Amino acid sequence: MELKKCESWNERSNIFAEQFSVIYTYLSLANLKTLGITIYKHLSALREYDPSTLPPIKSPITLLKCISSINMPIGEDYGLNKVTQGVVKVHCIEGNHVTIMKNEKVAAAINEELPFTI
Repeated sequence: MELKKCESWNERSNIFAEQFSVIYTYLSLANLKTLGITIYKHLSALREYDPSTLPPIKSPITLLKCISSINMPIGEDYGLNKVTQGVVKVHCIEGNHVTIMKNEKVAAAINEELPFTI
């Protein structure tokens, strides 16, 4: 509701940064402002995205899925098979979107050293 009252992007990004600084104490206010703007731009682009207007890509896709507290079907590729002519390789890695970056399996999956789900 506070964001609706704002008249400028600067006001909105300040409110976003202040709200999330409680949760993400390790990020600076400047980084949180950048994060808020990035999220907004990505969501705006997603609303306008129409995969039928683009030709499918020809290369394979490697999807690294986090195994966290949320249980989702392992075989799900988030619809990536609709945007590529190549194979979608899905690797499930223990952790969340932040912690998997420290997992050695990420590099192994990228280097095609791990078996994949799909």
